[in-house]
Amino acid sequence: MKTLLYLVCFLFAQGGLAAPSLPCTAPPDTGVAPSATDTSKFIPVERVAEFEGGDSAWNDWIRGQLLKRLRYMEKKNAYGSAEVGFIVEKNGGITHVEILHSAGTKLDDVVLEIMSKCPRWSPALKHDHTPVMAYRRQWFTLQRPD
Repeated sequence: MKTLLYLVCFLFAQGGLAAPSLPCTAPPDTGVAPSATDTSKFIPVERVAEFEGGDSAWNDWIRGQLLKRLRYMEKKNAYGSAEVGFIVEKNGGITHVEILHSAGTKLDDVVLEIMSKCPRWSPALKHDHTPVMAYRRQWFTLQRPD
């Protein structure tokens, strides 16, 4: 029986007002990671944080990580959708990973494990080309075969 793996990506559009779903970051002087629901700490950026190789490489990396764990997820009945929020630091490292919407299954644990192994990204840049922290969100979905 083949499990269908669906990866839904919410990758941010460029430009616009400061809000968590747009290219924005926490002010560099605070050093405090923004909350997923508090938009007051976000500022616009010129370039969003990006996975090396772009969106398709990010999708391929996530898909590969999920496929490595597919048998475990099937065995643990880890179906559903989970959304994760995370910070891309000035050096490209990933921190402050949190589940925003839980699948209520082992999928949440798998997502957190995958994000803990994430390679460095190219950091977001503000208008003077200074690297800044950036907030990102990502959905992971594993659908039960019918």
